[in-house]
Amino acid sequence: MKGLVYVLARFLGSYFLLLFLYSKYLSIQRGLDIFSLWVASQVVYIQNVFGYRSVHVPVEKYETSWFYTAGQYTTRMVEGCNAVSIMILFVSFVLAFFRGVKSLLFLLAGLVIIHCINIVRIAMLNIIYIEKKEWIRPAHDYLFPLVIYGTVVLLWIMYFAYFFPKKQETEV
Repeated sequence: MKGLVYVLARFLGSYFLLLFLYSKYLSIQRGLDIFSLWVASQVVYIQNVFGYRSVHVPVEKYETSWFYTAGQYTTRMVEGCNAVSIMILFVSFVLAFFRGVKSLLFLLAGLVIIHCINIVRIAMLNIIYIEKKEWIRPAHDYLFPLVIYGTVVLLWIMYFAYFFPKKQETEV
């Protein structure tokens, strides 16, 4: 029981500390934050690589960035689209069960994976808007949350499988 309370305290403590730090970071930003703009620029790069000529236009007044894909307005990106809240949840979980340097390396690799999945997610939403506009709502509301949260759950499963292997029973 004591171990469970310790793990829960580490999870909640790191989660709320990271949320607090992130909210402080956001409070000093004007318009869309720097990380979100970086994400938007990577989305534009991916879309351009796949032949969908794209630009993003930051709109400071509304704290958003508009994507223009293949010559038309497709979507807008707000701070919540940058996956930082999902990354905070992932980091807090790994810190709750932290096992040293290998955990740190897993944490960094997991953050890169989540970030890349998010970039592809946003790019795909813009492409879906161009190719199959009627799919945009289900893709945004159901498919891509499933993909990004599913990725986090798979990473957690991998973390447990690697750092907490099942003990082999010995024959007597």
